[in-house]
Amino acid sequence: MSTQRSFNPLFFTLHIAALHLIIGWVLIFGGAPENPGTNEVLSAIQQETSGDTLDEATAQEAPAPVPFGARPGPLDPAKIYPDGDQMLADLGNDWRAELTLDTHLQAKAEKILNRSKVPFGAIVVMDVKDGDVLAMVDRYDERAENAPTLEEGGPSHLALRRIAPAASIFKIATAAALVESGVRPHREYPFKNARRRVYLNNLTANAKGLPRSSLTTGFAHSNNGLFSRLADKNLNAEDMEVIADRFGFNKVLPFPLLTDASTAHIPRNRLERARMSAGFWHTYLTPLHAASIAASIAG
Repeated sequence: MSTQRSFNPLFFTLHIAALHLIIGWVLIFGGAPENPGTNEVLSAIQQETSGDTLDEATAQEAPAPVPFGARPGPLDPAKIYPDGDQMLADLGNDWRAELTLDTHLQAKAEKILNRSKVPFGAIVVMDVKDGDVLAMVDRYDERAENAPTLEEGGPSHLALRRIAPAASIFKIATAAALVESGVRPHREYPFKNARRRVYLNNLTANAKGLPRSSLTTGFAHSNNGLFSRLADKNLNAEDMEVIADRFGFNKVLPFPLLTDASTAHIPRNRLERARMSAGFWHTYLTPLHAASIAASIAG
């Protein structure tokens, strides 16, 4: 329910008359009638608002705000240090960063690498929920016979260098492309065993009498024969290029430290492309990228 007031002409006329009297008083006498304290209040208001009309010279004399240091510089791995349960980085100019690294995981990963005495290698531990890097350690013994030659000026950490083939990690990208092409994850498909290498016969062998496996089981067992055969029948070069791009190959992953780009060169040759789909050759990746690929499907 709502109520409305009736229009009262007399009340309206009195209000208009009062308003005109106030305006006339101001015009004739130059201000409102004096009351105790009125002049003091007006004077105070004028002083408070006088800053809005400062001339340009006076405004330029106002001191500029003092910034807190200069803009922080890039992350320097040599200036990363533990502080209790945290890992911090000195960025210079009074700036420091709190890293996502877990000091306990970091110490355990270093212990594993040193205990195994691998000539070169890296470990990256990533939180699959938000992509935070919880541990990143490396080991490099340049005296080892099979230690790779590291290019000068490259990333300072092995986890950020493109030092190893993607190998069967690339099966993750291939599996995603196969599912999108219509391959059913739980349906069984024929394949010819290819433990160490994929041959043309793996692609062309008659399906009759061959063992069968689902894509799910084949992925769990890293089945080279199954992957190469399914990729040959369902994916072309353009499909492989698209999936490689979507999984971050041939581009630098965003990271605070200098990082190599993982590479995937898609062959036009049918057999070589099938080999690549199963993880044989034509791809290189960084350990950081390997961890991010795993995290992308684990999350």
